[in-house]
Amino acid sequence: MSRIPSTILALSAAALALAACAHETTSASNYAWSYQQNEYEGAKLAYGAPSSDDVLLMMTCAPHSGRVQLSAITDAAQNDIVLTSGKGRDRFTGAAAPSEFGGAIVEAEAQARAPSLDRFARTGDLAMMAGAQKVSLAASGAAHAGVKQFFETCRA
Repeated sequence: MSRIPSTILALSAAALALAACAHETTSASNYAWSYQQNEYEGAKLAYGAPSSDDVLLMMTCAPHSGRVQLSAITDAAQNDIVLTSGKGRDRFTGAAAPSEFGGAIVEAEAQARAPSLDRFARTGDLAMMAGAQKVSLAASGAAHAGVKQFFETCRA
């Protein structure tokens, strides 16, 4: 499993505020999905503040591998990433490391066709559990086109 540089996963005050809330669905209004691909790093899909290293969830893959590496900011008690999309819900257990901003950076591996990821690719609907809170990471418009392209690139 490749390690994502910690600077890419820097946590801002907005992400800390999201993690501090409980039992409600929220979203970060200034966050958006960004898709990139290059021959050296493969495909990368990140949900964060535009033009910054403030990223809440990042997905990477080698083209046509069928596998997705997940990196997420979670609360300190978690060692997994829980994603939901419609009725699809997946828990990806991984390795956690303390974040310099509090909480943890969790890295896990997933099948590109896991139910939550498969539905996310089709609909743009995705949420991540952050402790007791459900954080909306929905993609629409051009961002959803990038999500579709990411999963087309990753699937075997």
